[in-house]
Amino acid sequence: MKTRIFLFLILSFHILSDVSGQAWMTNLPPDKRGSANFNDIIESFYDLEKTYGQVDAAKQFKRMEFFLSGRMDENGQFPVEKFWEEASRVMTERYFKTDLYGEWTDLGPFGAPMLLDGSRPGGNGRLDCITFHPSDPDIFFVGSPSGGLWKTVDHGQSWVTLTDALPSIGVADLIIDPVDPDIMYLATGTRDTWWETYSAGILKTYDGGITWEETGLNYQIPQQRSVNKIIMDPSDRNTLMTATSAGIYKSTDAADTWLLVEPGNFKDLAFRPGDFTIIYATMFNYFGGARLYMSSDSGESFSYVEVNGLLPSQSNRITIGLTPADPDVVYLLSSLSSGSGFHGVWRSDDAGQSWVHASQGTPYNLLGWAVSGFDSGGQGWYTLALAISPTNPDHVFVGGVNIWESLDGGANWQINSHWLGQGGNDYVHADIHTLDYNPVNDVLYTGVDGGIYELQAGGSEWDDLTGDILSYQIYRLGLYEDDDQMAIVSPQDNGTTLFRDGGVNEIVLAEACDNFIDPQDPDVLYYGGYGAGLLRSDNGGYTPISIQPPGETNQRFNPPFIMDYSDNNTLYCAFLDVYKSTNRGDDWEKISSGFLSGNYFSILEVAPSDNAYLYGGYAGAVWRTSDEGLSWDNISSGLISSTGAADIAISYSDPTLIWATKNGFLEGDKVYRSNDAGDSWENISLNLPNVPVNCVVYENGPANGVYVGTDVGIYYINDNLSEWVDYSNGLPNVIILELEINYKENKIKAATYGRGLWESPLISPSVGVPETAENEMLLVFPNPSDGNITIVAEYAESDSPILQVFDMSNRLVYSERLPLGGGRQYVDLDLSGHPAGTYIVRLTETSGYVMTRKVLIM
Repeated sequence: MKTRIFLFLILSFHILSDVSGQAWMTNLPPDKRGSANFNDIIESFYDLEKTYGQVDAAKQFKRMEFFLSGRMDENGQFPVEKFWEEASRVMTERYFKTDLYGEWTDLGPFGAPMLLDGSRPGGNGRLDCITFHPSDPDIFFVGSPSGGLWKTVDHGQSWVTLTDALPSIGVADLIIDPVDPDIMYLATGTRDTWWETYSAGILKTYDGGITWEETGLNYQIPQQRSVNKIIMDPSDRNTLMTATSAGIYKSTDAADTWLLVEPGNFKDLAFRPGDFTIIYATMFNYFGGARLYMSSDSGESFSYVEVNGLLPSQSNRITIGLTPADPDVVYLLSSLSSGSGFHGVWRSDDAGQSWVHASQGTPYNLLGWAVSGFDSGGQGWYTLALAISPTNPDHVFVGGVNIWESLDGGANWQINSHWLGQGGNDYVHADIHTLDYNPVNDVLYTGVDGGIYELQAGGSEWDDLTGDILSYQIYRLGLYEDDDQMAIVSPQDNGTTLFRDGGVNEIVLAEACDNFIDPQDPDVLYYGGYGAGLLRSDNGGYTPISIQPPGETNQRFNPPFIMDYSDNNTLYCAFLDVYKSTNRGDDWEKISSGFLSGNYFSILEVAPSDNAYLYGGYAGAVWRTSDEGLSWDNISSGLISSTGAADIAISYSDPTLIWATKNGFLEGDKVYRSNDAGDSWENISLNLPNVPVNCVVYENGPANGVYVGTDVGIYYINDNLSEWVDYSNGLPNVIILELEINYKENKIKAATYGRGLWESPLISPSVGVPETAENEMLLVFPNPSDGNITIVAEYAESDSPILQVFDMSNRLVYSERLPLGGGRQYVDLDLSGHPAGTYIVRLTETSGYVMTRKVLIM
């Protein structure tokens, strides 16, 4: 039975799609290559790091480790079927719900953030594929590995997303029916990495992307982990073929059923222009073994093609280039299995029957970073793009980190664009994932880690068309209460980004680190990232100052890094141990002593009301100190399976009241609460879906509310509720990695992994609270006031409620229990000694009912 998935605004997921290569994978035993699980890969990497210190592609490994730790099952595999079924159930229920909470709106970034000095733009999230409308050059589509499918009808001036309500919105490829463009086939997941987005196989739409349905190629096909390419027979629209990590599949009934015709991990697939009889396919293998296959019977069978000089043992990835200018011309671009640098460009002029090494004489590394081309290595396993002019078979473009161009069939090359704009070359964001000509008008496009760019025919400058595509993959978020427009985020593939004064700027080329802003001085920023370590800037991000603890590597991914609530000069960070600084990071003192036995912290929190209490840990264990680090206790007991946590939140008023979230797939093992600093735990998972719960934030107040971010949205609970409420109204179905609250504006903000930054008002204080009697009331006058106010509270005779006043940072400034006996009580308060601003007067009855009023102190 097919499942039709209705689309509104909602979003994505990420996982281990195909564990078949990365530099650390070369350390795997031969018998595990191609079948390694997550635990095998972790062991392989750290064995290499221990032996050699530096490991190639370590950042990509750290991304995978961060994302997948805690998500694997006991066999080191990601539970694909379990996630798909649970996410589909949540999406279906959410579509029909009438009690969704939240009012989420997106904050961007829209367009590429500029560097603070204005020297160049940054990027706005990765795009892996581009597909064009068969007749209208202004309509085209782009796919993001975790931000979904986007469409423009006005040549990139504006974009809309078509996949926000799918249980998985990674997009690896898209093809469009040339006769009926409303029929499209979507390859879900990601092509160039294998942990980042879960693949549900191929989906199909009959209405241009408004609704999607599963096809016969779905997650249930044995060992099918990623779908990389789809092609359609132009003479028979019911015939399709796809290259997957499990092999090449063919369908002759418009994707209803599929037949495996060639097993193996295939990355690219293309047919001779105008002739579906001849099909080319390339196999991927990081260790070496990439090779060309060819079919001469419309994909019924494939055979290995020996390419003169292209030794499979030296190649890990090959991509194919074709041109309608001469259908017999075929190009291959290969990356080396050792170092993933440039292997070569090969050319055939007889539809693949014979080959020449076209680039044999070039001295340049076309896949490296250097503007000169005289460097080594690259990332061809990850970025390998090739395009041949539709009007000139000798005009060739190659993409890796930069774009290179040849006008003579690959014999000579010149750099076309550079990832930093060096050497007077045009700037195009780093990491070229695809190069595609629009067949309608012969304009060249590229999808990169920073968006989509266009090069007009005969032009020399690339134009950024990314616009309002929102595919930022944000790891961490920091806010500044006095300016609700200010935030600092750390995205993947792009630099740490600062929202301020209506602008969005990149402040350092690093990713994945906690970020925060000094609450007394918005020019003092704390941030960092992989390769940069921990940083502070005293001038709004213009000048970074390294505050990395001595002896600690700057190659950590998302190390915990926080500020003390009571002292802006006191910071904490954690690696294998916990450090404390009392002078803004200039000096550090170690306050733990290796008790984690070689495991790096991923969590660290300090209690707002008592900084002697700190909680920290990782996916395997949770620890607590109540004496500023002199002693630490393991408090994992009582958490199901005695594992650690994904995140921890602490009450603002009680250092022993804490919450811990879990990010695995054990049913009912999601969120825990402790009233005694972790000595015992209460499971409050209740009705949460069985998906990872990545983060939790405490909402200061008497109801002890908490919000959690999951892989399918946001949920809320407080002391007055018997179950979690869905707080995802208006939010894409996206992974939430961090939540922060601005109390002065009564807002919560969410860092999403794939759809940028979002915000919503906090939940109404009355949610879940029993209804009040008609004779109960709460009044405050005069309002506005000079600070002298009168509060009138009317309540039942049997009650003795608590009257409290909070400032907009939710700090308690007054509290009194009113006398038993009810009736009308008058309370005169003098708040003139407090700062001007808005205050919240709250009356909490013993039944749990809460009444609030705002008062403005002039």
